[in-house]
Amino acid sequence: MRRHKTAQVHRRLMPVFAALLLLALAADPAGVLNVIAPVRASEDVPAGPACPAEPLEQALPAGIAARVVLEPEPVVSGSEILLGDVACIVGEADLARRLKELPIGTAPLVGGTREFLTATLNLRLRQGGIDDKTVEIVGPPVFTVRRGGDVLPGVYLQERVRELVLATLPSGARLTLTFQPVADLVVPEGDVELRLARLPLRWSGPISIGVDVLVQGKPWKSLTLRAEASLLYPVWVTTETVLKGETLGPHNTELRLIELGGTVQPADLSGERPLRANRVIQPGRIVEARFVELQPDAPKGSPVHVTLSKAGLYIQALGTLLTDGMLGELVTVRNVDSGRTFTGRLVSADRVVVEIP
Repeated sequence: MRRHKTAQVHRRLMPVFAALLLLALAADPAGVLNVIAPVRASEDVPAGPACPAEPLEQALPAGIAARVVLEPEPVVSGSEILLGDVACIVGEADLARRLKELPIGTAPLVGGTREFLTATLNLRLRQGGIDDKTVEIVGPPVFTVRRGGDVLPGVYLQERVRELVLATLPSGARLTLTFQPVADLVVPEGDVELRLARLPLRWSGPISIGVDVLVQGKPWKSLTLRAEASLLYPVWVTTETVLKGETLGPHNTELRLIELGGTVQPADLSGERPLRANRVIQPGRIVEARFVELQPDAPKGSPVHVTLSKAGLYIQALGTLLTDGMLGELVTVRNVDSGRTFTGRLVSADRVVVEIP
């Protein structure tokens, strides 16, 4: 009976002895236990799909806290390359996070490539305060990094700039732009915006247009596009001699499409306020902005009713404007009866109020 119980105890202890034997066999010559266990990728630093699966699934050797597996063809977008941009990383979470954020060099120009020696990564690890002996790097001796980007065709740049320029011109203008060849532009990935930075003073003959390129709302590059330009501009032209002080309108002007040169600034006669000539304008001349001024609400010499106000008393009189007047502005008026002059405010086209202190 005692032998039977002893045999049962031996059978129960056999798995325990076997486990201890395996642990003893796993010990190194120095008596240190080497326990090899598979390490999953850190949840904070997931393995990239471009990385080989086999090195990531292999167990980490003793003394190795993390494994860095270089991607076959890494593509980056920023100006600085981080190790996490070009490699998949497995290991202890804190170390994996530090490795991912470790700078390893400057990125090439957009659309360009740069070669790195894998051996230099050990130096980068030490510079980052990481013991490179605890990190296993898997990859070729040399790897190439490409900086990704989008390509804006030169034809697109021309057409977009043409649209932006036309938006600055008045309705009815006809602009012809013959651009010199524009090279395709490689820009960083993101939202790209073009803005006009510099326009020519004249739209005739050879011109240059300055353009700012923005990526993600931030200035990225400035361009200069060159072209031959011809602008047919809707301008008002006199059909007869216009005297100084004469109001301009359909009775003495007409709208024509004319190619403008130099620094001519045509006047706009389509506004709500009428304009008058401030000098004599000969027939066939472009009505330039410097040739005109606003038609006053009450021209000089106009008869007006003058209200003289003092201490709550009001006196009405007739007067004549000695200056042109705009509603709400101060004007000089002469009393027709007394000949005295006063300064008052034009409150309507035929009434001036004078406050006497």
